Amino acid sequence: MQILLKVTKNIFLLSLFILINAKISIAQEELSSDSLMVLAKKEAYTNNNYPRAVELLKKALIKSPTYTDIRVLLGRIYTFSDQIDSAKNAFDLVLKQEPNNIDAINGLYDVSYWNNLYPQAVKAADVGIQFYPDSSSFYIKKLKALLLNDDISESRKLNNLIREKFKTELAVVQNAELAYQERKKIWDNPVSLSSDSLMILAKKEGYGNNNYPKAIALMKQAIKQSPDYKDLRILLGRLYTFSDKTDSAKNEYQKILLKQYDDIDALNGIYDADYWADRYDLAIKTAELGINYHPDTALFYIGKAKVINAQFKPFDAIDFLESNSKILKDSTAKAYLDDLKLTHLRNRIGISYEYVDFDKRFDEPWNFVTLSYGYRSKKLGRVNTRFYYADRFGSKGLQGEIEAYPTLKNVGYQYIGFAVSESPIFPRFRAGYSLFASLPKSFEGEIGFRYLRFSENTFLFTGAIGKYVGNNFYNIRSFVSPGETAWSYSFTASARLFFSDDMDDFLNIAAGTGVSPDDPVRVLFINSFADLRSYKAAISYNRVLKRKHMLGLDISWVNEEYATDTWGNQYTFGISYSRRF
Repeated sequence: MQILLKVTKNIFLLSLFILINAKISIAQEELSSDSLMVLAKKEAYTNNNYPRAVELLKKALIKSPTYTDIRVLLGRIYTFSDQIDSAKNAFDLVLKQEPNNIDAINGLYDVSYWNNLYPQAVKAADVGIQFYPDSSSFYIKKLKALLLNDDISESRKLNNLIREKFKTELAVVQNAELAYQERKKIWDNPVSLSSDSLMILAKKEGYGNNNYPKAIALMKQAIKQSPDYKDLRILLGRLYTFSDKTDSAKNEYQKILLKQYDDIDALNGIYDADYWADRYDLAIKTAELGINYHPDTALFYIGKAKVINAQFKPFDAIDFLESNSKILKDSTAKAYLDDLKLTHLRNRIGISYEYVDFDKRFDEPWNFVTLSYGYRSKKLGRVNTRFYYADRFGSKGLQGEIEAYPTLKNVGYQYIGFAVSESPIFPRFRAGYSLFASLPKSFEGEIGFRYLRFSENTFLFTGAIGKYVGNNFYNIRSFVSPGETAWSYSFTASARLFFSDDMDDFLNIAAGTGVSPDDPVRVLFINSFADLRSYKAAISYNRVLKRKHMLGLDISWVNEEYATDTWGNQYTFGISYSRRF
């Protein structure tokens, strides 16, 4: 038996090693297109690994070929890596699908402008003016391209047109005049560099050579020359964001907002800086501010939904977008919603099997089979129903269970659960309630109780504290059962490592002591360990395949004192399959 114990322990440790390393090797195989896009941005903007970013975006396009945001980002990354023709092709494909896609038009302009192809940049700006004749942005862009192309006559005409057309927008007129006068200095004195020229050099240093310190230094020089030139601060903020200097980036955007409180570029810059730094509480506040100032623009609605989804509340993100149907006319918002829905279908059915063996305490192994059905309710949140079949102690029995997770506005969400059985190998009745509260700095707290009815009543109180760190969740939970002669306790510490933004795609590692009332296998022993000890460790490995199929593998080990100074081991092996629809 000692040999069997050593072999089992070694298998357990080997499984732990394999499963942890499996996270590295296959974590990105079944990600949603939006998750792949998030990874691509981090590869490009944080790791400066443009080839890897391109590879991820191509995978995303296979999953969602009409999701224009992906192709626009692909064009941007081609631009940063000096693949001019590939960048133009990416933007052109978007414009064939959506001729008025503002991001693609801007991308086409930028790839031409940054590579000194000023006549082509003028043509891209003209396309923008055609579809957005009341937007000053493309007039300014066209002016800059004309100026750098040294087209003095057309530059002067366009500057005068801007002065007349946008005379009520003082900042626009000043911006155009600044650009014109800066270039005029070059014509008068060819040795000096204009702010626009410094900006082009900074983009090359930052996006082409990955030399962010040099790019930032150039932008500071440009701002010193033209302190009221908004585009300079926007670029400097982006460079700070890519350099993980979030607060410096936000400081530049705030300077713009002091002059124009609702500037969409500055608000979006602040949102991006916080979002990429995983400061979700701050990012969602900026998104809400953007919605307040720009209620008909999809940008900040999508931003808020992305934060909600990043906090592992995908159905709340879906409900939020669907409740603002007016912005779903925007193709990007519609594509993002469709991608969320495909990734997080509302119904699921499942089956699982657990095999439980003992080295000393019982001669016969136990067998458990669970059938489950779950669905998403707008009022009750996620609702799960389960039917347990157990074969243990030489008896067979059934138990039915239902649980729900309704949200509680401005607080968090709740757990409400009930289970009944007529079999003595299950509790006769079980009820539970927990309140989960969202706390500052990505913490989550829980308080609640459980009630179990055997031959007598058992009450337990529970409390937990958890924290999201990046894409992982760490938690410590305790159950306390007050008794007349002694109190019983259980403690569990766990780490849930998510492979993607799908909450069912994870590796969970846990260790602790005592018996949990939420464990259907060991719940019968909950009154047996007030004066005895037990230790446990478990691994749960769950993968989502093709967004609809979920496979799970569970391994656990319990070392328990089932009589005074008498110890034994329990081994559990489980497998599960669920399907979303």
